[in-house]
Amino acid sequence: MYRDHDGGAQFCAKVGLRHSALAHRPTGRPLDWERSPWSRPGDPWPVLVDPERTDRPALLVTATVLLPIPDSILIAPTTARPGRTLTSEAKTVVRALAEHANRHLTRLVADLLGGAR
Repeated sequence: MYRDHDGGAQFCAKVGLRHSALAHRPTGRPLDWERSPWSRPGDPWPVLVDPERTDRPALLVTATVLLPIPDSILIAPTTARPGRTLTSEAKTVVRALAEHANRHLTRLVADLLGGAR
């Protein structure tokens, strides 16, 4: 999460774009993002990592997607004292943030990738 120039909160998602997702593939065959060795086969959104090889140039393209977070999601806690109330309120905020991100970022990232993986 980041703050914008007006103090509003926003998500910042960094999306690695593999060469196959680009409109034009780079010439010269530079190295590309690689799937993390910890990714599961068939995972629709694998974690991308820097290439292991370093014997030739790499072109690692990343898009930054910013998504404003409505103030109504970021409620102020009713207590600063650790305990059940603070934990419950924190879980409520985290759940609302996750739902907001999934509802909006999933579509943006899918549109950005255009179905390519």
